[in-house]
Amino acid sequence: MFKADPKSWRVHQVLAQANSEADRPVDAIAEFQAAIKLAPTQPGLHEELGSEYRSAGKPQEAEAEFQRELEIDPFNALARYKLGVLAIERGDGTRAKELIEAALKQKPVLRHSDYNLGRAKCFGAG
Repeated sequence: MFKADPKSWRVHQVLAQANSEADRPVDAIAEFQAAIKLAPTQPGLHEELGSEYRSAGKPQEAEAEFQRELEIDPFNALARYKLGVLAIERGDGTRAKELIEAALKQKPVLRHSDYNLGRAKCFGAG
């Protein structure tokens, strides 16, 4: 792929994913940013970048990317779910519960959803 089109956003996405799997979030972030520069409305890229920001301990940047992903793809349940998890981490149980439940309506099986719904309730989501 790299030889065929080294300036492709897909090349950057694949490199970013490889960096992510190797637990190199800073390198993954740079590659996802390069991919987004070439294909800013490509579904999935902002969600992946948000995940890397979260791994790098940058929750505000992660939240912004998950929001951008939902602007591009309002049906991205994973981005919605991850926004819910970030809301838990901010102590906003009500918002977390809303986001996680909405994500589960779209995709009934999400990893750790029961656990995170329980955490949301601990933060006052009732």
